[in-house]
Amino acid sequence: MNYKFYIQKYSRKHWNKETSQYDEEAKGELIDIEARFKCKYVKFEGLSETGKVKNIYTETYAETEELRVYIPDEVLYENTDLSLTLLFAPDSTNDSDVQNNERAFFEYVSGHKIEYHDTFRNRYVSLLLINKPEVVGEVLYGGSRYREVKYTFKNIYGRSFATSKIS
Repeated sequence: MNYKFYIQKYSRKHWNKETSQYDEEAKGELIDIEARFKCKYVKFEGLSETGKVKNIYTETYAETEELRVYIPDEVLYENTDLSLTLLFAPDSTNDSDVQNNERAFFEYVSGHKIEYHDTFRNRYVSLLLINKPEVVGEVLYGGSRYREVKYTFKNIYGRSFATSKIS
């Protein structure tokens, strides 16, 4: 089976300062990561993890064995870190293609709210790039240079969502 990995960014011009949220039309085009940036998906760590619940409260009393709890209508989760690792390969005989494609991906995800979707897990998650890219490997193979780069994101909602918009 051929799996696909997509990203979609929100436009900063649709950020509503009064509500601190994006307008509905803020989402851009859904982009196939591998096709657009001439890279290969290696792994995405933390996509299926959920952050610790942050708005359920409990109390214990010495006079009773029962735990008193407050459970809100909507449970919220602490933000978690996720990392996407991509392998950038040359798309011609010019090794500068590797750095150009790597830089293009970084510029695309930098400074924007991002949605990541894949057909492997059929999940999506909202992300924000918080750290610098980390080159985890650089290999010279067959006269061409390959760079493996890890991007660490912050999971905005502390969890991923089960149904992606991609089938």
